[in-house]
Amino acid sequence: MIRLKILACDIFQDKIKSYIEYTGDDFNDIRKKYIQLLMFSPIGVALILLMSFTISRFLLFSLIGYGIIVYFFPVIYSWSKKEEYRKVTNLESPLISLVCYVNSLIDKSLITTMEDLSKLKHLKTPSIESQMLKKTINILNYSSYKSIQRRESLHRGDLMGKIYSAYMVSMDMGVSLKDRLREAMKEILSLYKEDYRNYVNKATELSEVIFSIFLLLPIVLIGFQFTFKVSLFELLLPLSFAPLIVFLISIMQPNSDYDINMNWKQFIPVILSFVVALLLNVNLSIRFLIIVSGILVSVYLIYRQVRIANQLVKLLPDLLREVADYMKIGYSITGSLSKIRIRDKFGVVENIVKKSVLEGEVGEVKTPSKLFNNIIELFKIFNKSGTSYNVLEELAGTLNEIMLVQDSMTKQLRLFDAMVILTPVMLWITFSILGNISSDSATLSGIVVLLYSVTTSFIFSKLSRFTLFYFPTILMGTLIPLILSFIPHVF
Repeated sequence: MIRLKILACDIFQDKIKSYIEYTGDDFNDIRKKYIQLLMFSPIGVALILLMSFTISRFLLFSLIGYGIIVYFFPVIYSWSKKEEYRKVTNLESPLISLVCYVNSLIDKSLITTMEDLSKLKHLKTPSIESQMLKKTINILNYSSYKSIQRRESLHRGDLMGKIYSAYMVSMDMGVSLKDRLREAMKEILSLYKEDYRNYVNKATELSEVIFSIFLLLPIVLIGFQFTFKVSLFELLLPLSFAPLIVFLISIMQPNSDYDINMNWKQFIPVILSFVVALLLNVNLSIRFLIIVSGILVSVYLIYRQVRIANQLVKLLPDLLREVADYMKIGYSITGSLSKIRIRDKFGVVENIVKKSVLEGEVGEVKTPSKLFNNIIELFKIFNKSGTSYNVLEELAGTLNEIMLVQDSMTKQLRLFDAMVILTPVMLWITFSILGNISSDSATLSGIVVLLYSVTTSFIFSKLSRFTLFYFPTILMGTLIPLILSFIPHVF
């Protein structure tokens, strides 16, 4: 009996399996999620129809996008997981390559190195790679050589592939693994820099699209007030592109170092502001201001973790050099940590030192910086296996180069902050000249300008700072339209 293939997970099965072989996901698990999504999809259709007939007919067009996303979910999901894992791999490869190089000095195999690194909670790549290497050896009966060769072919488009390639060349040609891995480290760092340069170019192109959607398009809609009847909802319609833009930025940009912990307590100010705005008998603009204030407080609470992460990363090279200096005179890594004099305003390093003194070993850490967590976890491995101070000095130099690349990129992307200023100013001027939404146009125009300004500030925060919650950018995008709302239209 011929089985008719109508589901995307059946039609595109080979493509999906090629993605999950890279990431280590399970096809049956993706298929199960897909079936569940199809079962509940009529609820989404009903909600869209309800909103389109109560708010605006324009929402009917979203049914097309909704249908495409639901039907092609297994392909989109498996592809996005592959892209996410590729970015994680590129972020972690410089560190992995260094440990591989150190372990090659004491003749540790790649598989053993991956097993060691898989014990580090904050590194994702070694855990997945170790699991997939074991799977091909134990289940598919591959030899170690063939297993590494298979992973190398799958990783040819990312930095992890350079590490596998170094092992393959060493085994095939009999050249020194140590020398090959040292060359791979340099190549990985060079490609790492190139990855950031490419992102700057892509971000520049995307900023033009953002400029068109969130500035030029609203200005055109305001101008249509003289010819057509444009409702407030239609004027705000371009804001519906914001989630898509954020998604595109997430795909384009290298994976960030931030490990932000968000919980419901951080959103209490937002919840309270909504409650207060509903209960108080005040006009619409005041209510809106109360809600925006609550959002700002929540953003600041999350942004505090970003500040901690940024400071800890800046401390890392000095921390490594100090540990290396004490190791030169005979101290172990644990002993060196108990002697260092580096301090940070958040007390993170001091807590690590206290744990090292009390427990006699490097304690576990959980900070908002993935890189900082990984380096401290590496101390555990180096402390047990033994390593020389030269490795820590080399690691400090590598981190310095990475930080220089990131600082250079941030300076180039900082120009986009001008859009955060330009958006509210240009919209305010447009309303001043053309705006006539209703009899209460001053209040409504102020809300429209504020919504566009806050949205663009979140987007450009993500674009240039690698996080949606960079408080200075969000604050600037909020204060400027609020200040403008107190200035009377004079044109």
